[in-house]
Amino acid sequence: MSPRNRSRLYAFTIAIAAAAALCVSAPLRASPITYTIAVADASGTLGGSSFLSATVTITLTGDTSSVSGGFSNQITAEADVAGIGTATLTSSFLLLERHGSTALDIIDPSITFFLVEISDPAFASYDLASALGPLSIGPGSTETPGINYPTTLGNLELNNNDGATFTASTTTAATPIPAALPLFATGIGGLGLLGWRRKRKAKAVA
Repeated sequence: MSPRNRSRLYAFTIAIAAAAALCVSAPLRASPITYTIAVADASGTLGGSSFLSATVTITLTGDTSSVSGGFSNQITAEADVAGIGTATLTSSFLLLERHGSTALDIIDPSITFFLVEISDPAFASYDLASALGPLSIGPGSTETPGINYPTTLGNLELNNNDGATFTASTTTAATPIPAALPLFATGIGGLGLLGWRRKRKAKAVA
């Protein structure tokens, strides 16, 4: 094989190898996920302010990588009480789906009580890592009355309600530029340089 053809083959091989690496060098990563539970006609207190027949929207944010065995841990919880404000719950919470059960619980494991428990047939096969809903949960959603949960606006006590709406939404994480991209550019550049040199040599011979 002539030196020119050898160089051309080398550059072409680099370009093909780098193109293949672009497809496999960036593995799929876990995605952020947000669980939203809007509790209807709730009563209770937040920071000493009482509310009655109010909508309380609880937002849990985390990552699908934290889902394991029916638990979603490492989540941040916020509670928005209509007419009062939005507070971040300062305890550590997890979302629990009991496999084979239709119940979904928001639990503070430090005190082993649930902030909210809702039930729907869709939860029996829900993996906590994918988008779901919105689901309209009828009356029967429950809380643990008389339990105070610390928040940035003071303690939250959530009592009776008349149903809820549940939604889980995911966001695709941004994929970083693969490390093989410079190698791919080098191969393409090498092919271009070989073509330019061949045209230049042809003109010189002519």
